[in-house]
Amino acid sequence: RYFREFVESSVPRVRANALMGLAGYRKHRKRYEDTTREILEGNDTHMLVSILYVIGSIQDRSFMRHLDNLMVSPLAEDPMVRRGLAWAFTRLDDDRGFELFVQLLKTPWKEGDREPAFMHFISQLSRDVRFDLVKFIAVHHYDDTDVIVGANHKFEDSHFDFHEEIQYLEILIDTIAFSRYDSAFADGVPEEVPPS
Repeated sequence: RYFREFVESSVPRVRANALMGLAGYRKHRKRYEDTTREILEGNDTHMLVSILYVIGSIQDRSFMRHLDNLMVSPLAEDPMVRRGLAWAFTRLDDDRGFELFVQLLKTPWKEGDREPAFMHFISQLSRDVRFDLVKFIAVHHYDDTDVIVGANHKFEDSHFDFHEEIQYLEILIDTIAFSRYDSAFADGVPEEVPPS
């Protein structure tokens, strides 16, 4: 009853919680799907972020076509929608989620600004997925200083505990640097000795 009562709430978080509850009941599944579809096809960015959180949380792949369309729409330029898409795609094992998180981590964070809300989304990922994200950053963006530095600073400055992720990023960066050095040395083109 609670879920049905609040599914039309104008408060995004309340509505999202109600929809998440409805999704688990076969007899209410159609209402969940219709309401979710309506939100995904609308322009209310606050509701969109909430429904993207629901889709990611329950790992509902039935709306992938809507996510694909949203990804290439002007709404995807909104940082709020971007973080929702990053969460949903990551939870659905789609690499676009990691790439969106990378772009968010790369964005400068001015001193005195509130911590970006997407850091909360990252903190809610499982430890293994957070480590996969860090590995994705190191392997695919090793040469992009803005990404590496941005990720490191945001992990360090976050009020969430990301100390393991910071250490893992440092280990991966050092490993890649030494591997590249060894490879260049073997080819007879020694580069600068990587920093220790």
